[in-house]
Parts: sequence; C-alpha cells; structure tokens
Amino acid sequence: MYEEITLSILFVTYNSDLTKTKETLLSIIQQKNVSFEIIIADDGSKQNNFEDIKNFFQNHNFNNYKLVDNKENQGTVKNFISGLNNCSGKYVKPISPGDFFYSDFSLSNAYEFIKQNKASVYFGRTAYYSYENNKVSLFNNLANPKDLRPYKKQKLNIIKRNYFARRDSLLGASVIYNTDIIKSYIQTLSQFVKYAEDYSIFLMLANNEKISYMDFNNSNENFFIWYESSSGISTQVNSKWHDILLNELKNTYQYLLDKKMLSQKYYDCIFSRSKLTRFRLQLLLDPVYYLSNKIKKVSNKGWSTSIPDTALLLKIKGSI
Repeated sequence: MYEEITLSILFVTYNSDLTKTKETLLSIIQQKNVSFEIIIADDGSKQNNFEDIKNFFQNHNFNNYKLVDNKENQGTVKNFISGLNNCSGKYVKPISPGDFFYSDFSLSNAYEFIKQNKASVYFGRTAYYSYENNKVSLFNNLANPKDLRPYKKQKLNIIKRNYFARRDSLLGASVIYNTDIIKSYIQTLSQFVKYAEDYSIFLMLANNEKISYMDFNNSNENFFIWYESSSGISTQVNSKWHDILLNELKNTYQYLLDKKMLSQKYYDCIFSRSKLTRFRLQLLLDPVYYLSNKIKKVSNKGWSTSIPDTALLLKIKGSI
C-alpha cells in the first residue's frame, strides 16, 4: 500500500495540441511505485479538450484527477494558482503538453529522494529534445542551470550569485515544489508577473529557501524530464516572448530591490541602462566567469556526460 497522496501533478494548458496533451498524460499515468493525482488547469482555451481528456482517463482506468476550467484567459501564473489551489499533495510537479517524465520510474525516484532531503524546491536533470517528421533530435549541450556544482555542494551564496548575476536559472519543467511554500510565493509573484511562474524561484532564493538537485545516484536513470525545447515560451529567444519575459524579470528584480531583499548591484548588473555600469558590475560580481565567457562561451559544469535513451521517448511519441 502506498501512502496518502503526496504528489500532485499540475498540468497547465492553453490552446494545447490534443495529441501532445494525451502523450504527456500517458507519460504521467504510466508512473510506477508512487501515488499521485493529476490536476489539469486550463487558461480559458477556445477548446479545452476536457471531454477528450475525460475519455482518455476512462479508457486508461485512471480516476484520480481534477479539471479546472477557467472561462477567461488570465495568464500562466494565475492559471497555475487556480490549479495549485486544487492540489492536495504535499509536493507539486508542474508539467506542460509536450514534456514527459523520462521513464516510468521518474516520479518514484523523485519521491524517494524527497523523502530523504528536505527542501523548498527540487529539480532533476532534463533531456532536451525536438521531434519533427518522426525524428528525434537531442540537444545535449543544453542544461539548466549551466553550473550544477554549487547545488551539489549546497553553496547558497554561489547559487544566488549565479541566479541573479548570470541568470543561470532552473528550468521550470524540471522542478518539484513544496506545495505550501510555492503557494505563498506565487501569490506574491502574481502581483507583477503574468506568464513566468518559475520566477517565483527568484523570490525563494532571495529569502534563502533551499533548492536541492535530485541526484538519482541509486538509480540507473540520470534524467528526470524530457523537455520539448522548441515549444516553451522561455525558449523563444527571437520572439515577442523574449521581451515579455525580460520585462517580467525586471519587475521581479524591482520587487526584491524595493523589499530590500536584493542588492542594487545585482539589479544594475542586469538592468542598468549604462553598458559600462553593467560591464563593471559583472566584473566585480563574477570576474572569472565573465572574462572567460567573453573569450569562449563557458560550457556546462558539474553535469554527467551520460546521453538520454531516445527509446524511452519513442515509447511515448507516436503512441497516441
């Protein structure tokens, strides 16, 4: 017998592709050796696909789910909150259409780690992929954060510097939150951020909350999540989303600055209008990294060199 529901899978949707939605749901319901619920929060889609989703669950004999139907589009953060308010698990794992658990044991691996390691936020290794014309492409040079070493050593001061000066942040798709803790921070974030719900981690770090990397060293699986790197709004560098998210990040820094939770130098090294000021502060805060990156783009640090097994991805892709 498993314990009472401890994990809530928060599946956020907006005008989402039905096939990707079903593939992601299949990835979730195939998780073994762990008890969980699925909360689907839709942000006022023209077609929320809820009837198809109900049929999907019925066909797979899965009943532990809730559907949250927001009639009006309100943005990712408030949609996230609407789903979060329906979560009963002590921990919540956000996920989006097109992203999958790495294998059938990813969630149980995560839960076993969480039971032994107390933190506010957990994250696992991500396998970045794209899928076009029935072909998988991997992006093994991508990692978030790029420098894993301070998380392994729990060097909070270095983690904070990397986050605020380098913007070397976690990937939202890779995280699990303590439900009560994320509830408090996401409500604050909703006052000045509409889309980037994972900017709540900036607030958490400024308040010295613990972030823990889920190192599955007792498992043959080093990865946690498959992430469709070409579809998330945070990866759309040359689109309107780049400017929107940068402005929301500025709002986040400004909030922390106003609350005296962030030093002026961190704000200015990213958002000062003076290029010279930004240059001086980046040299002051992180000289080795900044100069090295100017000469040659700094590679990922602290990550395993293992390669994801695409056979696991193909068990999901094309299965619907």
